[in-house]
Amino acid sequence: MATPTVNIEDLRRIVNRLLDRVEASGTVKVPLYDTFYWDVPEEERYGSDERPTDLDVRSLHDDWDCIRFLLEEGEEPIIDQLGELATLLRYIADKLRETEDG
Repeated sequence: MATPTVNIEDLRRIVNRLLDRVEASGTVKVPLYDTFYWDVPEEERYGSDERPTDLDVRSLHDDWDCIRFLLEEGEEPIIDQLGELATLLRYIADKLRETEDG
């Protein structure tokens, strides 16, 4: 069986559609009420053979500060910022789901 792959252009289109859906529902800002979250270190994150033994505490505020500078002219993105973006997208999904579930 072939290893599944993610086409980056397809992923970009999917993310854009999802964010369009969020905006169409009237959400244009999501407050970062929660500051800290648990993060599984990369070496333990993938695979399910064993339960992670080490957790890190990270900050949503720091993640947002890390990526929002990409809006400024001349700022070059770094690959690590994809991780911060992923965490913020997960947080937004969790908060919007809470709102929908009421």
